Amino acid sequence: MFTTLWSTKGGSGTSVVAAALAVARGEKHHPTLLVDLDGAAGDLLDADCSGPGVADWLNADGHPPVDVIERLAVNVTSSLLVMPRGEGLLADAERARLLTQLLARHDGPVIVDCGTVALPRPGVATACYEQSTQVLLVVRPCYLALRRVQRHDWTATKIIVVREPGRALTKRDIEVATGVDVVAEVPFDASIARAVDAGLLASRPPKLLVRSLRRVPA
Repeated sequence: MFTTLWSTKGGSGTSVVAAALAVARGEKHHPTLLVDLDGAAGDLLDADCSGPGVADWLNADGHPPVDVIERLAVNVTSSLLVMPRGEGLLADAERARLLTQLLARHDGPVIVDCGTVALPRPGVATACYEQSTQVLLVVRPCYLALRRVQRHDWTATKIIVVREPGRALTKRDIEVATGVDVVAEVPFDASIARAVDAGLLASRPPKLLVRSLRRVPA
């Protein structure tokens, strides 16, 4: 399964959801690969992602080596690998397509965190979107975010809602506005924030977060 996660507005929780989904998949499927295009995975998973990453591979001189996963992936746990973002632009469309073809050969789930996807989009995000077997939009019940979704030319297979207290919009409102079903609702909860702040998302993922993502197809 090749899964891409994205959002239209910063602070939606895309990276936390992507990392939690990768951790959960890693417990069931060996090995899961999280491709970090947003640059947050190292901090979220308490992993050293300071080395070369996707951007370095895309912008290297000469023909890019095909053993990209072996060269770049960082072991987080015995069943979870992270490919860091690296430094530089993510805009080389031709190399981005090659990258996604190589990622699709990975023997296990591939989860791509695109973060906030604005227009125009970087080439590698578009290539991952086009390669995906499922595309998950992460959104909060926010009118501004939904308006941006409606203007965007990307679509989604399913939606994951980060549920905030006090918001007027309901799950049904979001489905009507986007034309896409909500597959999971992640609560905005202090226990999740504490786990993220303490770097425990990989070693001790909050049960509330894991439960909320169980309906997401593996």
